[in-house]
Parts: sequence; C-alpha cells; structure tokens
Amino acid sequence: MKNNKVLAVALSAGLVFSGAYLANSNINVAYASESQPTIEELKAQITQLKNEKNEIDRKKAQSKNAINWREDNRKVSELPEEKLKQYEIWDQKDRKVIEECDAQMLELDKKIAAIQEQIKALENSPTPGEENPGNGSTEADKAKEFEDYKKKYSDKIDGLSDLTEAEKAAAKEEIANATSEAEVNKAYNKAYSANQDAEYDREKKEREENFAKDKENAKKEIDDYGDKLTEKEKESFKEQIDKAPTKGAITGILEEAKKASENPQEPENPQDPETPTIDEDYKDMFLENLLSLSKLTDEEKEAFKERIEKAKTNGEIYDIYNQAIDLNNSRDKKPEDSSVNKDYKDMFLNNLLTLSKLSYAEKESFKERMDKAKTNAEIYDIYNEAVALNTSRKQKPSKENESENPINPAKPPHSKEESEDSSSDLIYVAKGYKYVSEGFYHRLDLEDSYYKLKLALNENEIYAQAIRILLKYTPNTVKDVRGQLESLLKESVDLQEQSKLVLKEYESILGY
Repeated sequence: MKNNKVLAVALSAGLVFSGAYLANSNINVAYASESQPTIEELKAQITQLKNEKNEIDRKKAQSKNAINWREDNRKVSELPEEKLKQYEIWDQKDRKVIEECDAQMLELDKKIAAIQEQIKALENSPTPGEENPGNGSTEADKAKEFEDYKKKYSDKIDGLSDLTEAEKAAAKEEIANATSEAEVNKAYNKAYSANQDAEYDREKKEREENFAKDKENAKKEIDDYGDKLTEKEKESFKEQIDKAPTKGAITGILEEAKKASENPQEPENPQDPETPTIDEDYKDMFLENLLSLSKLTDEEKEAFKERIEKAKTNGEIYDIYNQAIDLNNSRDKKPEDSSVNKDYKDMFLNNLLTLSKLSYAEKESFKERMDKAKTNAEIYDIYNEAVALNTSRKQKPSKENESENPINPAKPPHSKEESEDSSSDLIYVAKGYKYVSEGFYHRLDLEDSYYKLKLALNENEIYAQAIRILLKYTPNTVKDVRGQLESLLKESVDLQEQSKLVLKEYESILGY
C-alpha cells in the first residue's frame, strides 16, 4: 500500500518536469518503490539551500564592496598606471565572482522550487483511511503556516536599518502579496541587498566627511606655525594636504611641515617647484643627485630617471626624487617588526613593478607575499629578495621576441647546444602537444605566455558576457547589428575554448 502511494506521488511530481517520467519510466518506477523523504525532511532541505544562498549572497557582497572600494580609491588617489591595470584585473575577477554567484543563486532557486513542488505533491496525495490530505494537515493549517512564514520575514525587514521607512513598507507589502515561499524569499533578498548597498553608501559618505575634516584640521595646524613657515611654504603644504590620498599621507606632510618650522632653510633652487614648466638646471641637479643614491640598484635608478624625464613640472621632479630618497634610506636599516604601514608597503609594491628581469608570474608571487605580510620588516625582506633575484638575471627579456598572439610561446624553440649551457633555465617540450611545438624554451617565456593568455581569456569571457547582455536585454537597440554581434559572440566562444586547451598544455609543461 505504501509503495502505491509513493508511486502516485512520484508520478504527480513528475508531471511538473514536462514529461521527464515518460523519458525514463523504468528508472522512476524503481525509484518510486524506495522510501521517499517526508515533508519535514524536504523542508529541512529547503532550509539548507536557503543557508547556502545566504553564504553565496555574502560572497557576492564582498566582491561588490571590493569593486566599490577600488573605484573610490581611484577617485581620491593618484595611482600609477601599473596599479590601475592591477585594479582592473581584480575588478574583472570580482565581476566574474558576482556573475558566478548569480548563476549559483538561480540554480538554488530552481532546486527550492522543485522541492516545493514535491511537498505540494505529497500534501495533495491522500492517505487511505484519512479524512484530510497532506499528512493530516488541513488547508487552514497550511494557510496559517504560510502566513507565519510571511510574518517572520516581514518582521526581519525592520532590522534592515539602512532602508528608509518607505523602502521597508514597500518590501513588507511585497512579502504580504507573495503567494509562495519562493516569492517571500525573493522579496526579502531584494530588500537585504538594497540595505547592503545603502549601508556601503552611508559608510562611504562618513569616511569622505571624516577625511575632509582631517584635511581641514591639518591645514589649520599649518597656519598655527605662524612666522616659522613662509607663506609660500604654508601654501605648498596645504596644496599637498588637499591632494593627499590617505590619512597616513596627511600625517607625513605634517611631519615635514614640523621639520621645516624647526629648521628653516632657503630653498636650494629659487624657482617655484610648482611652476608648470621644466627648468633644465633644476632637473639636471636631481638627476645628478639620483646617481649618488648608492643603495638603489642600477635598474631602480633608471626607473626613477625615466620618471623624472617624463615629468611635466618641477614639482613632479621634486616628488619623484624624494620617493627615490625614501627608498634609498629604507635600505639603511631594516624596520622594526611593527605593523604594516600602507604607504611603506605601496612604495615597495610600486618599485616591484620596475624589476624588468622578473616574469609576470614572479612579480605576482612577490606581490601576493607582500599583501600577506604582517610587518614592515617582512615587506622589507620580501622586496629585497625580489631585487636579488632580479639582479642575478643575465639580461632583460627582449621585447622583440615577444609574441603578439598569447596563445603561442613568447620565443621560438632554442637549440640543444644552448640547453647544455643553461639547462636550469630551459625546458624541453616533447612531441605530442597540439599547440606548443617540440623544442627547448626559456621557462620565463612560457610563464609569461601562460599568464598573458589567462588574462586574455578572462577579458574575452567578460567581452562575450557583454554581448549576451546586449542581445538579451536590448534586442531593439541592437537589431540592426544582431547578426554581427552573434558572429562576434561565436568567435569569442571559439577562442575561449581554444585558449583553455592551450592553458592545459602550458600547465602540463610547467608542472602547475
């Protein structure tokens, strides 16, 4: 008798899936003869799936907050080009995480809906000898249970403190009008997400207001020095404060102002360093002094020299030279094992990018270690390890040998004779690979090609997703070029598939 009931339930639920039972009736009949989960067990499964949705939602929120933070930092900080590129890479990764989270949430919603259909089928399947269907539950009981469910989540709306009263009322009304638990969940999750966005906006505004107050207080402190600073010096320090990207930078400017007030000196060059033209004598003076910074490597000096040559004002030259002095002085003594200072870390991260004999993968590895460092002393050791590795290299990788197509290795195969002289640097690729030809390759070349291809693949996936969004949500706008977009999408997807195959070959060759 029990098996007959379960079979009827299974067939009823099967109708929901558009004839799936007819496609595989033997399996389903066999499955129906087994013990099926109870309504309570199915509801427990739904609770578990909802918990998973909450975890995914938190992960999505973290990525959204990271993207917003970097966007804010771009606005308040004058970041170097390499840093901006790195930000874009991180943004792409976080956007992909958000996309994956949305897809996972959609799948979980489908699972929840399917289980809810199973519950309905069980509730509507009569048990012999019982007056009421659904495990003894009356329709009134089920209605009350659903109303309690709605009230529970309606009450939780009051806890979303960053929503306006009007937004709370709208969310509650949406829950009140819901006809299923799935609709209740959707309404609550929408309100929860809006609350997170509002919370971030509020905290961002508070940070901006506090930072503006810090700048005003710092400028008042400059005025308090009175005659100990010239008007020109005061104006210069105030301008630096206005441009300061962080509170730590403001502290550093105030320390410089204090030193200037205690040791007033005539400027070595009478020309205003903020003049929007370059004084060649002024520039040459700093270029000569740059050579005397004995604790900088030749490559570091060359990087600073190149930045000075590209400077547009004497003020820029002055700032760049002082950055060189800071790096040079940092070599005098390893810092104490104190907590990480952001400006100190950023100085080394920016200089890490100038070490041109390191591969992209090596720079990423050193950067990751610096980001995980707990003290300034650790950062100091990691950076100098990178410098030592860079200095040990015989020559800078030649740009003329770099391939414009990242799918192929950056350099052609080398000779067997060369491998005998530099066996640790060369990798022999045997026959059998589809995309990488047989021969000897420099490991650095293969690693560079691998990471460039990974970046290109990531960009291509974002590009393809943008096309899909256009085709799906703006069909009228793109109707005249729909054929071209569909062709581009196919080409993009084909390239992605090929790139993934090439990446697998690289991983096999490099032992990743």
